[in-house]
Amino acid sequence: MNFIPALAVFAFPFLGLQEEGSEDTSTWVVVEGARILPVAGDAIDDGVLLIRDGSIYAVGVAGDVEVPEGAQRIDGTGLVLSPGLVDAGAYLPTGSTNHGRSGPGHDTFEDFNAYATAEQFREMLRSGVTAAHITPRSIGPVGCSSSVVKIRPGEAANDWLVRRGALLNSRLNDPADPFAPTKELDALAKKLREARGAREKQAKAVEEMEEYADEVEEFWEDWDKAKKKEEKDRKKAEEKGEEPKKTKYPKPPKKPKPAKADPDRDALLAVVEGRRALRVWVHDAGLIDGLVEVALDTGADLVLVGATGLAGDLEPLEGRRIPVLLGPVELTERSRRGVLQDHDPALAGRLEAAGIPVAITAGGDSRFLALRAAQAMPHGLSEAGALSAITLNAARAAGVGGRLGSLEPGKDADFVLWTGHPLRSGSRVQRVFINGEEVQL
Repeated sequence: MNFIPALAVFAFPFLGLQEEGSEDTSTWVVVEGARILPVAGDAIDDGVLLIRDGSIYAVGVAGDVEVPEGAQRIDGTGLVLSPGLVDAGAYLPTGSTNHGRSGPGHDTFEDFNAYATAEQFREMLRSGVTAAHITPRSIGPVGCSSSVVKIRPGEAANDWLVRRGALLNSRLNDPADPFAPTKELDALAKKLREARGAREKQAKAVEEMEEYADEVEEFWEDWDKAKKKEEKDRKKAEEKGEEPKKTKYPKPPKKPKPAKADPDRDALLAVVEGRRALRVWVHDAGLIDGLVEVALDTGADLVLVGATGLAGDLEPLEGRRIPVLLGPVELTERSRRGVLQDHDPALAGRLEAAGIPVAITAGGDSRFLALRAAQAMPHGLSEAGALSAITLNAARAAGVGGRLGSLEPGKDADFVLWTGHPLRSGSRVQRVFINGEEVQL
């Protein structure tokens, strides 16, 4: 039985690993015999995962993947191999009390404390979690930017970093004021539109600086001509015994004002230019509808967090592949108060059925990430969808889907060997690898 229908997983045989006569200095690692869950394709029995210099080189069935001589071999017989889990809504240790309260130009990585208790991070690794989004703890309608890190206890902070400024964060629901969410949406829309206007001003400033550079080049050419003319006139005047004429030199061009450095503007500009997604904590269906319209108007890519208001109607997201990140509360029983009162725990399954990408976070404790995904399965989320929700869909929701979340050639070799399927009761983590290297548990 294949647990992950989707794209076929191809083995990539080695065609010309190295040029004839050249020496291959790559570091090769191969995992053999495990049942591989690539997430981006069907499960592979007796699979082979081949790694070159920390990146995945090939995934396939034993016998279809050529393994280079001298590769380090890892026996995965009887085990299940999955991508490392990604918590797209983790709350990691910080060393600052103002975490998340600054503007868009501030990033959660600036507050991240990689030197916190190593045991806390090793607990995450023992649960199969190899990467996490550093979620801001307090945000308004236009919050701070945020980064994604790998869990690498004992390493310097910069060695953890996967992507700085992966997302810009926003929160639109304020239960204390029924009118606040609408005001906040308007404030967010205004900021995004201002950023779009700033892009035009910035483009104009760049154009003016380019014109200035051309004018400076012309100025020096004219200055050289004037200098040569002055020399020529001086020699002629000396020959005639006359005073040389005064040479007229060109005036230097006026330098335009450069665009002022503005980290907040640049972060918002990254959103409207599609270089960074906008991650919005929102529940009300009407607000979600309005938010989608704002995104269409400004060019922003959205990631919704919570979105319990969709339980009654998925129309705001119909035909749009906007990722939705669900947390522990959204996956369990209904709440009797506040914005969660109309929530349906079957939302994850309904989103999957509608073709909307579903990601799942453990919220405050990443150790329970696999459990949270499994909790959604009795309510309609498929096993394949649940696994993708904490791997590939989670990585995409965190803005790092190009590197993490699935076992595909070219991606980082972050993977976990389990005693059974990650979402099944009794399965345990046996070994964890990041960038193709085993980490201590």
